[in-house]
Amino acid sequence: MTTYFISDIHLEAERSDICERFISFFRQQAPAADAIYILGDLFGYWIGDDDQQPWQTPIKLALQQASKQTAIYLMHGNRDFLLGKRLLQETGCQLLADPHLISLYGTPTLLMHGDSLCTLDAHYQAYRNKVRQTWLQQLFLWLPLRVRRSIANKLRRPADTNRQIADDPKYDVVEAEACHLLQQFDSQRLIHGHTHKPAIHEMRLYDSRYQRIVLGAWEQSAEILRYKPDQSFEMISVMEVLDSHSK
Repeated sequence: MTTYFISDIHLEAERSDICERFISFFRQQAPAADAIYILGDLFGYWIGDDDQQPWQTPIKLALQQASKQTAIYLMHGNRDFLLGKRLLQETGCQLLADPHLISLYGTPTLLMHGDSLCTLDAHYQAYRNKVRQTWLQQLFLWLPLRVRRSIANKLRRPADTNRQIADDPKYDVVEAEACHLLQQFDSQRLIHGHTHKPAIHEMRLYDSRYQRIVLGAWEQSAEILRYKPDQSFEMISVMEVLDSHSK
């Protein structure tokens, strides 16, 4: 048995290749997994559960079938924080707060999307604090779908801008923030996404040691985490997982 951690899949109608890869992953891996955690940005953007589109149907069905076989956990990201109860009912996913502490085969492990730790980007943090307010979200969801789609399209950044942001340390996680949070939760391991910089970081704060595991974005390296009950784990690409299953 094993547990998978994935994030930043960014499913969209225009990326049928990623959608097909995502569906294949859940069909192949869910039956043999203890749990699968989606740590934010399942979708490229989400303007409300009432925005029902045909391309979403096979994705919801794949999650629904997978959730009958294993536990599927979902966390809001910076692109899809409006995911709501209707989607959870349609897919069988269980929503997690951000941050969320779990016992990973006996090891306390903190899960996050990761955007709240990028505190050097004051502009984004101010924006995040505003859009996470319940009253503002409700106001947005009351708008007609066509208006919401227009707003979402204006807010979406081009791919080149996303790459520039990923390369700028200003937009990366501040490790001191991560260490302090781990200290608060009495955990020594953090798993998150958001930055699109898959890696395993060893961190220190005073005399304490911590580990930060960063997942990858699926339109890039698509590095995910495969964790086993004996506490062994590895970062592995989604394509490698799918290829090994097909052999």
